Amino acid sequence: MRNSIFKRGSTTYYYASTFFPRKVRSDVEILYNFVRVADDYVDAVPQNRDGFMEFKREYLAEKSDNIILRQFFELERKYNFDRDWGTAFLNAMEQDLTKREYETIEDLEEYMYGSA
Repeated sequence: MRNSIFKRGSTTYYYASTFFPRKVRSDVEILYNFVRVADDYVDAVPQNRDGFMEFKREYLAEKSDNIILRQFFELERKYNFDRDWGTAFLNAMEQDLTKREYETIEDLEEYMYGSA
């Protein structure tokens, strides 16, 4: 399942990753799947707001039956990721549910930081 999300979401990144050592490739796949699944909730037509909010809630709680989240939790621990990175990303994705304009450059920079 993991591989299919990565391959379907970005064939360019997927095939480029085949040149990575297997261990690195697996970690890249887990990271990619986390961001792809979150982004797919907000980019769907119609948007899947409830699905996204549940995904975010489970991420923040660090508890989930979702294999994508569970693998990402392990990756965060493995590399000692700052949890604020994942939170900033999910906050930016949440803004994609409703926000179309940013009032201040600071608001835009916050969105750009999270989405990058």
